[in-house]
Amino acid sequence: MRWKRFHIEDKETIVTLLCQPAYRMSAVYAMKQFRSRLEEVIRQNPEFRTSHIPLEVSQDGDEFIQSMLTASSMVRVGPMAGVAGAFAEVALEGLLHTGAPEAVVDNGGDIALSVLSPVTIGIYTGNAAVQNLGFKI
Repeated sequence: MRWKRFHIEDKETIVTLLCQPAYRMSAVYAMKQFRSRLEEVIRQNPEFRTSHIPLEVSQDGDEFIQSMLTASSMVRVGPMAGVAGAFAEVALEGLLHTGAPEAVVDNGGDIALSVLSPVTIGIYTGNAAVQNLGFKI
């Protein structure tokens, strides 16, 4: 078995995780730790949650929050535009840090992955004329 699929929900975050079962909890732990740091930033800077424009916020060195701030500045949106991708990256880093050889993390279409052999990512197209669409990584 290459990996197993897990469905993880924590508050607003809904993640599909593909990894070996022994590593699943490292993703959950990493996401909970990140949520705690993110909630603290929002407590200290409430506009972080609601701003539609880039912000300059002290984030105490958290690389993922800094990544959200940097990305939002580049495309001129608020930092929460990058929150799904940040959670996906956090989960992937947690998995890799604890020794997972490969994993895929999908948070609402924001995908972080590290794979040893090709994987095909399907794209849901609803009722569109184009069906069975995907890309191989």
